[in-house]
Amino acid sequence: MKILAWLFHKHENDILERDNHKPFKLKVWPLGASITWGQHSQSGNGYRKPLRDELVSDGWDVDMVGTKKNGNMTDNNVEGYPGYTIAKVQTAAIEALPHLPDKPNVVLINAGTNDCRLNLDITGAGDRMQKMIEAILKEKTMEKATIILSTLIPSNQKEIKAHRDAVNEQYRKVVTTMSKKGTSIRLAEMEKALTWPEDYTVDGKSDDTHPSDAGYAKMAKVWFEAIKDAYHDGVIKGITTTVKSPPGETVTEVITVESAVVVGPDVEVEVEVVTETITVSEV
Repeated sequence: MKILAWLFHKHENDILERDNHKPFKLKVWPLGASITWGQHSQSGNGYRKPLRDELVSDGWDVDMVGTKKNGNMTDNNVEGYPGYTIAKVQTAAIEALPHLPDKPNVVLINAGTNDCRLNLDITGAGDRMQKMIEAILKEKTMEKATIILSTLIPSNQKEIKAHRDAVNEQYRKVVTTMSKKGTSIRLAEMEKALTWPEDYTVDGKSDDTHPSDAGYAKMAKVWFEAIKDAYHDGVIKGITTTVKSPPGETVTEVITVESAVVVGPDVEVEVEVVTETITVSEV
């Protein structure tokens, strides 16, 4: 009977694992300035590793993409440029896209903190952000990507603190406006996710702008929820490449299904293997 119990338990776990697995790979492009880079993170990973771990636990096959690398995590690609404003991030993003071996289907954007710090045309921050998003989505193979735009996190720096609320309100309007026009875009609401100085302190020293690893982990949870909701609503799509075979050639796919069947009072186990071959001819 122990064998029977183990068999059913394994079969149940296999079903749950299969049901939890998502149908396509999530290729995530973290884009922004120093917070995206992971500045002040002791591991260098910033929000990326805790976010990746959450996504994998949720059944995703994840690939972090980017032309740069930072942090001690294995999949540590990133597109983060410390000190960059929205306009500079846009320029860097457009330059980087042709060099990405794998094009993303999810773009995480956190930018605008430096615009606030420099008091740079605050009333136009939302327009600049929308311009950047539109430019990214116009690039080759990026038209089906989903944008997750982050509101700016709390800061104790004087200028950022003064302008953050105004910029965040503009970002909310950008997401609403673009979404109504059919753009695959969602908001990652960071407004109340972190608290200064608790989430910005490492070894007793607080950074006025960049979170600690604990703070970055809180950002990761917000990103994760935004991605999860976008997927459940059918916003995030897989990027597929269709390869046509030459005329007259065939593509054959073999599907194998195993089923465990309990037979007889002596608890014998019979495993049935069913194999089906599907052949498609390209005319």
